[in-house]
Amino acid sequence: MLGASLLASFVKDTAPLVGAGVSALGLLALVFGYTDRKQRHKELAESFALLQARVEAVGEVAQPEQLNLWHSELHQLNTKEPPALSTLVVLCQNEIAIAEGHPGSVVPVSGYKQLFTNWRDFQAAT
Repeated sequence: MLGASLLASFVKDTAPLVGAGVSALGLLALVFGYTDRKQRHKELAESFALLQARVEAVGEVAQPEQLNLWHSELHQLNTKEPPALSTLVVLCQNEIAIAEGHPGSVVPVSGYKQLFTNWRDFQAAT
């Protein structure tokens, strides 16, 4: 009984903070549209996979008209993609350079830019 009464008192005191935290997370979800991004990414991935399946179904020899059609479809899909975050691209290229044993190719990126690279595009990569 004593433990339950102490826990109830703690929950009562922290309820406004928990409510504010939940509201802040909800606001972030509205502002950044995580569910919309997730759905758009899913649809784009499916579209690219379907295009790849159509290309592979033809085999190794394709007519120039078919190649032109596939290029057209690819460019149409690319227009639906969000723009690339240049700093994120640099970070990915750095990881590839390190993995391939080329540490001299790594471009330094400040900690501030690394922290916010998923949300903001920094034109200057360094």
